[in-house]
Amino acid sequence: MPDTATDLGTSTSALAKMSRFKQLDFVYKYLSQSKFQGKVFNLGDLYLSVLSGGPGMGQNNSFTVFSSPSSAYTGNSCLDANNDGIINRGEAIGPVLRIYNKLTNK
Repeated sequence: MPDTATDLGTSTSALAKMSRFKQLDFVYKYLSQSKFQGKVFNLGDLYLSVLSGGPGMGQNNSFTVFSSPSSAYTGNSCLDANNDGIINRGEAIGPVLRIYNKLTNK
């Protein structure tokens, strides 16, 4: 997101031109922010730190991350598995956990 990139001292266009390795410096800087300290306990929390900027981290799977009609919901509506206008933590992290489990044979 442009505002996040600016807060990190760069821009989305500059990030796009960097190697993935160089981008990791900004991932580190992003995750080192105080708002994430002591809140990333698992892959779901890590994913939510990027997807939502924090809401849902450390919560149970029924926690509402996004709801309609917000633009955040609209941009992520594909995650609303039951199409109820609410994306809860479980729905938000489900695709990532399925991929992780497939890759790790769990």
